[in-house]
Amino acid sequence: MRPSIAFAAGWILFLAGCADHSLTTTPMPAERDPGFRLSAEQRGTLRSGVAAETLERLLARLPEEERDSVLELFQRGTRHAGIVASANPELQSLLDDVWKDRAVGPPEGLSHALPTVGGLGVTLVLQRELDAPGAGAIVLRRPPPAGDVIVLGEESATAAQLFRTVGVLMESRFRDGYPASQDMRIVVEKATVPADAPNAHATERMIDAEFGGTIERLRVASRQVLPDLGRVRALRL
Repeated sequence: MRPSIAFAAGWILFLAGCADHSLTTTPMPAERDPGFRLSAEQRGTLRSGVAAETLERLLARLPEEERDSVLELFQRGTRHAGIVASANPELQSLLDDVWKDRAVGPPEGLSHALPTVGGLGVTLVLQRELDAPGAGAIVLRRPPPAGDVIVLGEESATAAQLFRTVGVLMESRFRDGYPASQDMRIVVEKATVPADAPNAHATERMIDAEFGGTIERLRVASRQVLPDLGRVRALRL
């Protein structure tokens, strides 16, 4: 499972601090399961504006083992904020119809469900370069009182990278517990937004609005001496 705003999996997701799912990007058959239907209980949990019948058609094209994970992205009260787009043209067409009853824009509550930087209980650190070649960031999880640390490099300190890395941290907290019971080190891939991805510009604007200011503050933050990291610029979030 890889956290983020997930382009690699073929879906563009806004995640409420958690991981995306490894969903197929291979061509979809017309329908894997033409008889697939949502239960009355499942229909009752759908977000406002979701066209249930179209969602059934979309889910019917997916492998059975993936349906529950995708359905969760359209339900209220889950830790996911929702699917915005798919790299598969056929699925994108269905996805557009799933949200057709909504006004133009992201699903309800999407901007509020983005992972945010306030009150995270994490130290954000800027290093000249990371000690993991090719990495976008490193998450260090340590038991109290040390706590969690996000380490960004000079070149990788962007709003998109912080967005992705916050998702990694929150997924680890969900999976491994919070606070950490043992030392953990998580290397995070570089965050990229393909220019031709659906809604790419809108996605970048939303991420920049939420995380860009924190990156600016980090670049001018006072230097502190932190265990195992030396003298670095750091912010407590």
